[in-house]
Amino acid sequence: MRIPVILCVSLVATACSSKKKEEAPPTTTTTPPSAAPKLAVTIAGKPVTMAQAFIKALPYEGAYSVYLTSGKGSCKELLDSLYNRGKDDQYVLFTVGQRLAASGTLTNEVTDVLRMGKDVKIAPGSKVSVPAKPAAGSKLDLPIDVDAEVEGEGKLALHGVITAEGCGDQQPQADLAPKVALPSTATVTIGGKQVALAGARRNARTGDLELSTGPLVCGPATALANLVLEFSGRLPAVDNAAYKESGPLAGVWKARGQWFGPKTLQNASMIDAKEGQAETKSLTVKSSGCHACDDAPTVTLELAGTGTIEGYSIALSGTIDSLLCP
Repeated sequence: MRIPVILCVSLVATACSSKKKEEAPPTTTTTPPSAAPKLAVTIAGKPVTMAQAFIKALPYEGAYSVYLTSGKGSCKELLDSLYNRGKDDQYVLFTVGQRLAASGTLTNEVTDVLRMGKDVKIAPGSKVSVPAKPAAGSKLDLPIDVDAEVEGEGKLALHGVITAEGCGDQQPQADLAPKVALPSTATVTIGGKQVALAGARRNARTGDLELSTGPLVCGPATALANLVLEFSGRLPAVDNAAYKESGPLAGVWKARGQWFGPKTLQNASMIDAKEGQAETKSLTVKSSGCHACDDAPTVTLELAGTGTIEGYSIALSGTIDSLLCP
C-alpha cells in the first residue's frame, strides 16, 4: 500500500522540477564595449611601442607638430625643438598641415616626417586627425594613419590611435614677430576661400611686394603663413614726398605658402611691359599716406581686382598698412 504513495510523490516532484525549468528566464550576456584601438608603430620593419606623445599648434592655421617617443619626453622638448633621447629610444616627429586645391578644398595631411636628417617620402593619404586645439595640459586622442619610406632605414608605419598631451601654441621666432600690429582690413580670396591678410612689406628700392596671411617684418625672414602673394616687376612710381603712386601695375604675381607645400604657383604666359601677365592684369595696388611705426615707415595699400595664378582664382580687397623696407 506504500508503493503508490511513493510513486505519486516522485511524479509530483518531477513535474514541479519540469515546471520550474520551463519558467526560468533565459540567461543574457553583456559584451563589454571594445577599447579604443591602440597605435601600432613599425620602424625599419620592427614593431615599436610608443610610451608618450605630445602635440603643439604651429603659428599658421590648421598646422600642428606631433612628437612620439618610446622613452620619456616633455612638452618643453617639443616647444624648444631640443630632445633628450636615451640611447635606445625610438621616436617619430612629424608635421600635420593643410593643402589647398584649386577648387578651394582644404585637406589635412602629414606634410613632413623628420628622421635624423634622412630623406622621407610620405605615402599619399597619410593623415592625422586633430579633434581640438592642443591647449597646454589637455589630452587629445589622435587617429593616425601614416606610411612612409625612410632613406637607409626602410618603411615607417603608424596606424591606430594614441593619446597625446597638448603643449599649447608654438610662439613665432623673434625675428618674425613685428613690434606692433599693422592695421588691416584686407582679404584675399583664393580658390574660393577667403582669408584675412595680416602682413605686407614693400621693397622701397625695387617695388617688390609681399602680402601674407602671417606677420611680416623687414629683413630676410620669411613669413610662417598658409598663403603669401608676391609681386615683382614695376609698381607705379612713388612720390617720395607724399608716397602717392600713379600709373599701371605691371609685373608678375606668384603664390606660395604652407597650403602649397614646396611649390610656388606662377603663370607661364608672356609678360606685357605695360600690363604684366594677362591672368593678373586686373589686380591693382594703390599706395597713399606715409606713416611711421617701430619696425619701419609704412604706406597704406588699397587692394582690388581679380585674376588667376596657375589655375587658382584670386581676388583682392580692402586696405592694409605695408612696411616700406630698405
